[in-house]
Amino acid sequence: MTNAEAYKWLYVHFAPCGDETQQDSAVTKALEALKKQIPQKAMKSIDAYNKNLYKLYCPTCGALVAYGNSRVGFMNKVSNGYDRCAACGQVIDWEDEG
Repeated sequence: MTNAEAYKWLYVHFAPCGDETQQDSAVTKALEALKKQIPQKAMKSIDAYNKNLYKLYCPTCGALVAYGNSRVGFMNKVSNGYDRCAACGQVIDWEDEG
């Protein structure tokens, strides 16, 4: 079972009901943590003055995760080479980036 499949199953069978109980709080935190393990594409922002320069932001918290220059094929991951956001831990899908 993949993380995405596990998240969907848990959400369907144990979705938080909003009653502020300990169980509800635990399920919410578990779902949030599991969801961050499912790779998400970063949000890309192109520089307004130089179309070759871009920044990539975390889709979960909006933190800067990488920046680069498409003309020379350069990309620097802010998270020191890790595949997740340094701010919130969201796994980033780097495929087709850079």
